[in-house]
Amino acid sequence: MINNGMKQVRYSLEEYGKIFGVVYLIGMFKDKEHELKCTIAEYKQEIAEIPTGDILACLSPLERWLYAEALNTGSRQLKRYENELWRYGNNLNILLGRKIDNDDSIDIDLVKSVPIESLLDIEPMRISGKRAYYVCPLHEETDASFIVYRKTNSFYCHGCHAGGDIISLYIELNGFDKEDPRSFRKACKEILKLN
Repeated sequence: MINNGMKQVRYSLEEYGKIFGVVYLIGMFKDKEHELKCTIAEYKQEIAEIPTGDILACLSPLERWLYAEALNTGSRQLKRYENELWRYGNNLNILLGRKIDNDDSIDIDLVKSVPIESLLDIEPMRISGKRAYYVCPLHEETDASFIVYRKTNSFYCHGCHAGGDIISLYIELNGFDKEDPRSFRKACKEILKLN
């Protein structure tokens, strides 16, 4: 968003790429992603140090309330930073995809049109409209916190906070380096074989 005199002007990611250059944006997103990961690690450490359970029984009601408020505030902030990290990671994947877009051998739109559910070897636990709920393949759980949005062919897990498109899921499932363009290219080619 850029303040242009009286009104603020919003640009799409593609327009920012044309204004600042894709290489600059990738560097900026990587820096922001690293900064957010450090902030999230600090918040998790602070939350882990807040007393809970039986320890609270020894404290006064005011101290218990203060610790509960600190835990709630810290958890909300942590969630906000994790969501922001997801957005930056998603934009970074889009930008890395645009770098490959210049390669005539890979059609990014075709890759992203392969249904995410073709990567999942389990049935959905629940379907609601254009959403399918699964057990997350990225971490151990028993709840269906992994949501596939069929309309946009994207996913988000409310348990591990991973999200994105089919390319980012494939990279996570196969342990590829998501910052390496060669891994990105390999993932795209392998996804096309699923179609």
